[in-house]
Amino acid sequence: KINLLALFIALVGAYLLFPAYFENPIFPIQPSEHLWMSLDPSWVSALNYVNLKNVIWGKEFAFTYGPLSYLSTRVGWGQNRVAFLLFDLFYFLNFFILFFTSFIKSKNKILTGVLILTIAIILPVYFGASNSFILLAFLLYWIRSSLDNNLVVNYIFQISILVLLFFIKLNTGLVCFILYTVALFYKTAIKKDNRILLFIYFIAPFVLIYMFSFSLNVSVGEYVKSGISIIGGFNEIMYLPGELLYKKLAAILIVLSSSLILLYKIYLFKNENIFKHIVVLFLYGSSIFILYKQAFVRADDSHILEFFNFALLLLFCIYDFHTLKFDKILTIPVILIMIVCVYFVNELKPDFIQLDNKFKKANYVDGFEKFTKISGVKLFPNSNQLPQRVISKVGLSTIDSYPWNTQILLENKLNFYPRPVFQSYTAYTKELEELNFNYYNSIKAPKYVLYDYGSVDDRYPLFDEPRMNLILEQNYKCVDTFTINKRLNLLLERKSEKKVKLTKIKEYAMYIDAPLIPKEGIFYEVYLYNSVKGKLVSLFEHSPEVALEIQTEDGNKRKFKTSKSLLESGLFSTNFLSNTSDFFNKMERKEVSDAIKIKAYFFQPMHVSSFKEKIRVKEYKISN
Repeated sequence: KINLLALFIALVGAYLLFPAYFENPIFPIQPSEHLWMSLDPSWVSALNYVNLKNVIWGKEFAFTYGPLSYLSTRVGWGQNRVAFLLFDLFYFLNFFILFFTSFIKSKNKILTGVLILTIAIILPVYFGASNSFILLAFLLYWIRSSLDNNLVVNYIFQISILVLLFFIKLNTGLVCFILYTVALFYKTAIKKDNRILLFIYFIAPFVLIYMFSFSLNVSVGEYVKSGISIIGGFNEIMYLPGELLYKKLAAILIVLSSSLILLYKIYLFKNENIFKHIVVLFLYGSSIFILYKQAFVRADDSHILEFFNFALLLLFCIYDFHTLKFDKILTIPVILIMIVCVYFVNELKPDFIQLDNKFKKANYVDGFEKFTKISGVKLFPNSNQLPQRVISKVGLSTIDSYPWNTQILLENKLNFYPRPVFQSYTAYTKELEELNFNYYNSIKAPKYVLYDYGSVDDRYPLFDEPRMNLILEQNYKCVDTFTINKRLNLLLERKSEKKVKLTKIKEYAMYIDAPLIPKEGIFYEVYLYNSVKGKLVSLFEHSPEVALEIQTEDGNKRKFKTSKSLLESGLFSTNFLSNTSDFFNKMERKEVSDAIKIKAYFFQPMHVSSFKEKIRVKEYKISN
């Protein structure tokens, strides 16, 4: 009877979490004067586009998503429907085994059953970017199972998940490799299982990644290097202000209370298998902390929702929380965690109960039957048509879009070929900006660039990518101007194949509160250094906040969000630019009034104690 009940519960739970539709179409960008509206649609469509162009991931294209990202975004453009089906069946199988085995072995079946039902209800219909957390949760379950037994199936699933994550979303994939390695180390050094077999398990994902990298056009070393750079830069600059105290306290309560349960278990079993329980605590603690950081660095509602959506799943996959017969007191915090998760999911997404969508799978079947490699491309017609003279002038020549609206090029059927870091807001570090700088300093540089002056999160647009803006100013000319969605755009054409050179001429130290007086024709790299306190803050929260203040000759002071890495990427210009017209005037070498002449740059940490008092400045002469 228990087996039949477990079978029923597992099938229903896995069925509810099976996708409600087969494909996510690409629609035209909705007309808007807000440039950020084009940001997400552009990166989603670009991921499939670069696959079609056979671009080399890591070397020619840098992003934390990888060549299998379409399995996460569910954009089918150019892909095979069998890949989607196999991926979905893999998910179904994992959910089914997770629910079935957990219920079978549970000595607290009511709690386990309620957790399964709650998870099936609160997880979203569309996983999207959250697919990485689902795969992380599956990996946790299989690693936890492998600590108790040596079944080969445990490692088959682990290796499959590691390879998938590496090519779907690198940042989560790298974390999972650490968890996998720690578990294997325990099995090798502490439990002393078959070391030859464990070594095979250890190298297997690396071998498979290397083998698949050829067919997926991945330069593994550069892919990892650029991915790590993006992860570090994200932590420094992508945070948002807001009233988050009670949400953050609730999340911290979940992290601490669940960790304390595992700590108490270590105390209870201190005379047996203590190292195994320490490993379990590390696996869970690391995973829930990564989920917390992901949510509360960006700290917008969608990211915070992810924490409360998936925290319960991570807890469930470590079956120590609900399948063992603890003192009843220890089940209370698990129930409270469940209640808190449901409460905040409801607050952040009041319509989260979508049983209608979860039960009906007709759209999935219909989508599978009608799927073609272009069935989801709904870009035409659209309301984002460039002037015909612009389209005629560009013709078949290569074109890029700055800062990030690349989908407008696709909607106008232009020959878009992306720069390595194809959206300016993600070029967080000097290393990432140099990828774009070197690309534009080569024969690969596009003939045309569609230019708009904008940024996100109150950053100074010119210094989102200072090297890119410098090379556009030096090597391109404006051949047309036009307005689209109430925004002035420039069509830039390459006028020179000469390389822009930055020749180091001086390096010196100065106090962090001292002004930097800019000189014409000089490019500056500014290096701030975190104190011990700043490094600790960066570990547990986002990096310490720092602002760039620009003081102009008219006495005005304008503050912009920046970061250590962005300042290291550089700054230049003796003129303050407010909009696209100002950038056009700078390109045309037109005279500027004293009102927008820059008097000095200032670097202002929100908390001075998070930084050392001295900074380092490197000056470079700009030349062709």
